[in-house]
Amino acid sequence: MITTAFRTGAKPEVVFQTYDDEDNEVEVRIAGHVAICDNCQGGGRVVDPRFESPAGYSAEDVAEWDDGFRDSYFGGKLDVACPECEGCGRVVEPNDTPENATAIAQLRQLERDLAYDAAESAAERRMGA
Repeated sequence: MITTAFRTGAKPEVVFQTYDDEDNEVEVRIAGHVAICDNCQGGGRVVDPRFESPAGYSAEDVAEWDDGFRDSYFGGKLDVACPECEGCGRVVEPNDTPENATAIAQLRQLERDLAYDAAESAAERRMGA
């Protein structure tokens, strides 16, 4: 699990668990800075993923929607809290410094592993597993 902290008065940091060479779980803390969330552009809300299309919607698609759904979609009524920043519009990014290079590489590998696991689980659900 990856957690971030940017409480008032606290220094922002990224915290995650990994394993050392002897398979002992260790907690890694990386000093960070607060940045605008790329997913919601700082607004804290995104369209509910249930109503999003991976390829986007064409003008023809939108024309087929009834007026109520179109108004809800474009009016923000279908928005939910951003899953990346939990609705606050800000995230903690690790400080990219030489002393953090190894920890950041571990963090990026963990993020790739989690994304792969999530994609694999989604594919299994689509296949009825």
